[in-house]
Amino acid sequence: MLEAQDDFRALFEGAPDLMYVTDLKGTLSKVNRAFERVTGYNREDVIGRSLFDLLAADDRNEARERMFAHLGGGSLLPFPLTLLTRDGEA
Repeated sequence: MLEAQDDFRALFEGAPDLMYVTDLKGTLSKVNRAFERVTGYNREDVIGRSLFDLLAADDRNEARERMFAHLGGGSLLPFPLTLLTRDGEA
């Protein structure tokens, strides 16, 4: 089991794309190095914060609607999100 966890951790951390893990309310519990590099946030800055607070205002409602539709049994298809950087840029 530890080997599988180590493999997942290596894939998650080494992924070139931004990756994050949230709970059912959108609270961030993990972010990868690409997330830190692109947004300028350190893990400590965002863990425990709502993903929705880090999204551009135009994307917040759609992201919430899609997430809750998925929790209700609907499919969750990929869609673009605009994350704000540490200095507020999109």
